Amino acid sequence: MVHDYKYKHTVHFSAILMGKIELYKGIAEDNHRRITSQIEENLYCRIASPALDRILDILFSNAIKHTIPQGNIHISLKSDYKRITLVIRNTGPGISGEQLRYIFKKNKQSSYNEKNIPGTGLPFVKKVINEVSGNITIESNVNKETTVTITLKRQITAEEKRYRFIEQMTSPEPVGEQMIRLKRETYNEEKKTLLVLEKDPVLLAFMQENMEEDFNFYFIRHFSRLKQRLKKIPKPDVVIINMIERDYSLSDSVQEIWSEEDILFVFYTVSATQREILKGLRYGGAVDYIDKPCSIKVLHAKILSILHFRENSIIREFFSVKKRISRALKTDKKDDGIFRHRIYLYNLSACEQEIVHYMIRDMDDKEIAKKMNIEKDSVEKHIKNIQGKCGLVTRFQVIKFFRG
Repeated sequence: MVHDYKYKHTVHFSAILMGKIELYKGIAEDNHRRITSQIEENLYCRIASPALDRILDILFSNAIKHTIPQGNIHISLKSDYKRITLVIRNTGPGISGEQLRYIFKKNKQSSYNEKNIPGTGLPFVKKVINEVSGNITIESNVNKETTVTITLKRQITAEEKRYRFIEQMTSPEPVGEQMIRLKRETYNEEKKTLLVLEKDPVLLAFMQENMEEDFNFYFIRHFSRLKQRLKKIPKPDVVIINMIERDYSLSDSVQEIWSEEDILFVFYTVSATQREILKGLRYGGAVDYIDKPCSIKVLHAKILSILHFRENSIIREFFSVKKRISRALKTDKKDDGIFRHRIYLYNLSACEQEIVHYMIRDMDDKEIAKKMNIEKDSVEKHIKNIQGKCGLVTRFQVIKFFRG
């Protein structure tokens, strides 16, 4: 079948590749193979999307087919200022020297038995790569591994320039870290604190420049030293995490340090799949999941909106609890003033007061949780706080103490 592809449009290579990897991970697992990857974000090239889709299908299918059971397929995408490089390496029987000589020649491939062809579809891949002025090479060690390397011309898009996610577009040479001016972190107790987990110093410098006026801006670049670094900075109100490596343990590490605090998490990455977004929202603790590239103004507005909504929710909940407790106290004919006196004497919070109110009415933790629309674990946690404040040990002592 002859295809007449047009190569006029720039495609988001990184996003397409990551989506394809997610699709083939399941296929590989079904065939007892494993796919690992290391993908650089925001890389673009000029190629027809249907052609790229077919190329990746051919390369991934071949890699899975010619990988030994329990073997590994590693896919990497990286770049310099002018080129992007895709490398697919798989462990397997490899390709002989004779087969390598003719692997891109369609007529020679047809002379092999179909089961023995090590690179089905590779003549097509070679044709398209040549048409976009790219290059493809294959290296193989028999009974060890095979490596496919594709290089393509890198395209710098208008979106990258507008949002400055890549800083090299105005310079013929890559911008080195020594040219990045990340300012010293400062703390002002009148501002909310923002913590960003991001490895790219260019992006951090840009975010700092645009957000330090409204926030205490802190950042962590080296995730291997995450916990040590967290202990040296103020508690953040919002944590922004680049989820390129899909590492949801980063938010867990933050919550371990400030387990009693209410911290909001915002994740961002390039073209996240629906599955990734749902996982981040359900299990990663995120309140929002943002696609890159994203306007810094939009990101800034989102954070302010999230904080404003949380503050209003806390205020509404406080007055709602206070109103319910006041109504309960007024209607409780058995109350002789001891309950009211002691909840204020021991400085119980509004939520703790409401829980005590239900406890002395012989409601268990599950009933209290349902009544207050909170988790049962939260009720147990509050009861422990009440016991600590009042110097009591058991639930029965709490009930007896406040009943008088």
